Amino acid sequence: MENENAGKVILKELQKRIPESLLLFDASPRISSISKTIIQKIMKKNVIINCNKEEANYFMPKGHSLEEKARRIYAKTESPVIVTLGSNGSYYYDGNDHIIPSEKKDKIINTIGAGDTHCGGILAGLNKDMSFKDSVILANRLSGLVVEKESGSL
Repeated sequence: MENENAGKVILKELQKRIPESLLLFDASPRISSISKTIIQKIMKKNVIINCNKEEANYFMPKGHSLEEKARRIYAKTESPVIVTLGSNGSYYYDGNDHIIPSEKKDKIINTIGAGDTHCGGILAGLNKDMSFKDSVILANRLSGLVVEKESGSL
């Protein structure tokens, strides 16, 4: 997505998916390298946005509260918006505000892989017909385990 031409090809292919299917977009720290044009094209109906607090600034301008950013993103995607809050858990908006605290305050050793694990936890939970809230709880639990390890894996 960082290369504008490659981003356009990816977005064109994604338009072929079943319209009702959900797509999870994980912002990642590389979001600053993706053009605003591509970001705006990503924010379509049925796209779940997953990011941390800093990455949320690339979807909506700074100066707005986290809740306001999530509401504005949701208005465009009509899909849940998840913002990870590190050891404080996650905030998500699905038409209502939700804070999902971490089950424990993690002993942070290495954060590499935590975001990917969080996304994987959400997708795994949804694939097992868990509610969105329960999927975020699972994602928090799994990413909390990852940051406690040096290797960044479970």
